Amino acid sequence: MAQSHASRHAVSEHLADRHAPQGAAPPPGRAEAEAVTEAYGRRRIPRLVGVLTSPTASSGDRTAALHTLNTLLATQEAKAEAIAAGAPAALVACLLGLPSGGGRPEDGAAPSAAATEAAAAQQWLCCTALGALAQLRQGRAALSGAVGLEALMSALATVPEPAAAALRAFSASTDGVAALRACPASACAALVDALGRVGTGLAAARDAAAVLGAVAAAGGVLEACGAQVPAAVAGLARRVVRFPLDGANGGLLRAVLAEACTCLRALSRDPEGKAQVRVAGGIEVLAAVLKAPGADAELRRVAAAALAGLAVDAAAKLPVVVNAGAPLVALLRAAGEDAEAAGAAAAALRLSAESLDARRKLEVLMPPGQAEALLGRLPEAPPSYRYVATVPRG
Repeated sequence: MAQSHASRHAVSEHLADRHAPQGAAPPPGRAEAEAVTEAYGRRRIPRLVGVLTSPTASSGDRTAALHTLNTLLATQEAKAEAIAAGAPAALVACLLGLPSGGGRPEDGAAPSAAATEAAAAQQWLCCTALGALAQLRQGRAALSGAVGLEALMSALATVPEPAAAALRAFSASTDGVAALRACPASACAALVDALGRVGTGLAAARDAAAVLGAVAAAGGVLEACGAQVPAAVAGLARRVVRFPLDGANGGLLRAVLAEACTCLRALSRDPEGKAQVRVAGGIEVLAAVLKAPGADAELRRVAAAALAGLAVDAAAKLPVVVNAGAPLVALLRAAGEDAEAAGAAAAALRLSAESLDARRKLEVLMPPGQAEALLGRLPEAPPSYRYVATVPRG
């Protein structure tokens, strides 16, 4: 069937934005990156990567290219195309090329406020794009080979929220955690430093605790203990649990506590981790989480499971009952509402009851008959536990 001149003209107008206009300049007031994106259609991602790597591109063009690139990385196909176009290396180079102060001072002059703000915006956008690419296996491999992990750890000092989110996306897989553990720069040490900074917000703290928990759960407990992760995470939970969990930011506060308790639970799988969590006040913190008025069911489950892991240690049995005995018994009695939390509470109390001193404290909270009904038969106690013999003198 022959095609009319009118239909060819309509198709030409429809595909006009797929080809660069001959000799036409970018529209006034439009950034070069946006003009390139519209002009080249499906080749927009490679062209945006070219803007990032171009030595002649201005700071505004790079910022516009990063904005556009982040909007395009919404699908798996776009992420794969960006990885094939060399976006990971370009983003890492852009991130590392930005001075931590926010600009390149000339002749010893301090960077201007505008330069500092522009550099921070570019760092934020670079970390966001790297986090999107880290969701694919080939993206994680490219980041590992392009010192991307080191760049993200350095960015924790200036833009902690997107940097921590990118590291969390990286640690969501087995190969990502393995790469984090194999990285020459210690991820645990960098995240602990970030948790200790005043400028680290709740979202960044939540993601940092999640990454630390993933490293500990993958067999990195000794690495975490060497970086003082138990003390840092227990301190984070101690600060957060003081705020009302049912307030305006209650959802974010509960998420931070859930990740912190999950990390403490992972640390409690190793004897060294148990000892450091106990010394850092982790038992008292977990008890405070169970007692918090706004704590939801998921948060109580994780906290009770962490206490059950700690109660394996002989030195932690009595502190578990003294500090968390009452809320654990309350969870046990409410087994009909949450069987998983009740099971974790029963495990913590049963393990703690192996200590005779802890069992005496537990009998104050639960009569022996009720304890046997809820916890099952406890280990046999020696006769000296129930009978006190007085030997007369002389």
